[in-house]
Amino acid sequence: MDMLSALPKRTKLTRRQRRMMRKRVEDRDEVDEAMNEENAEKVKRIDCDDVKDVEEKKRPVGETDTSEKNFEYLPHPADVQLHAWGKSIEESFCNAVLSMNGYLTDLDSVEIDERCEFKIEAKGHDMISLLYKFMDEFLYIFNTEDIIAREVCITLFDKNAFRICAIGRGERFDLRKHPQGTEVKAITYSAMQIHEKDDGVHVFVVVDI
Repeated sequence: MDMLSALPKRTKLTRRQRRMMRKRVEDRDEVDEAMNEENAEKVKRIDCDDVKDVEEKKRPVGETDTSEKNFEYLPHPADVQLHAWGKSIEESFCNAVLSMNGYLTDLDSVEIDERCEFKIEAKGHDMISLLYKFMDEFLYIFNTEDIIAREVCITLFDKNAFRICAIGRGERFDLRKHPQGTEVKAITYSAMQIHEKDDGVHVFVVVDI
């Protein structure tokens, strides 16, 4: 397993980041093809700024509770399987991101820096692909902007169009402050699962380390 190293400020991407970005483009091409064949008419292309109820209420539909960790790490032959849960699918998605970030470093060492707040948008053609894209956006921010999120707030979760808008809050990763964790190279579709149970929604995600 490769250990995480701090990413210096840079004007160009590293070889590993270029590799990840190429993989991300290939994955998106596969999803787009599936959308065209099976779900093109089901997915409504909307913009976060045009969602009336979000603009009027300005309230999140899902937000992490940093007072407790609703996730765990399960053994896997080669990689690691993340298990996260919440009272709703929104909470479980947020906690899945935190479980990934908790593998990168100790989240208790991460503070909230208002200058490092960021917005992401993810689209999929079903719930599984939406979870993949959602987590991948946060991993991309970490790899390119050095920002690790301690809090995740979903502002829009369109279950019909399979679209999410969210806000991440945290700070820039710094080895002088944040303990080294294990590098997460990529999110994978391997054994990705979403289960609705009596006690809430559980998600399982294998990440490449």
